[in-house]
Amino acid sequence: MERKIFRSPKVVDFPAFSQAVIAGNFIFLSGQCAIGKEASIEDIRDHKLENIPVKEMNFREQAEMCLRNVKTILEDAGTSMENVVRTRVYLANMDDYDEMCKVYGKFFPKNPPARCTVEVSRLVLDLLIEVEVTAIIPDR
Repeated sequence: MERKIFRSPKVVDFPAFSQAVIAGNFIFLSGQCAIGKEASIEDIRDHKLENIPVKEMNFREQAEMCLRNVKTILEDAGTSMENVVRTRVYLANMDDYDEMCKVYGKFFPKNPPARCTVEVSRLVLDLLIEVEVTAIIPDR
């Protein structure tokens, strides 16, 4: 089975790992967060948080941007949110679970994928949410 690295130019791309990997007709996205394309890799690497607008976002805003980044990568790879088969959601605080479910439901309105949601002790840059997904790329 062929393994191909995929990178969307529309979402911030961390050089330390692959944004996504395509294997057969599956795409595996690395954890996505609410960091916009305008953030520079240097600011992220150097933890210059004042230059990264995400620090001013509340949980809902971070969750929406995080899932928009997921959606963008999937669409650029030739698939969609409807083809997601598995998600893993990492929360900095499980008290945000109900709000996460509301946002998540807007991106997966029917027949949602299998999901695992866990609270973690800390996310990169002290973000509030990170999401990774596995999806099918149809007709591959």
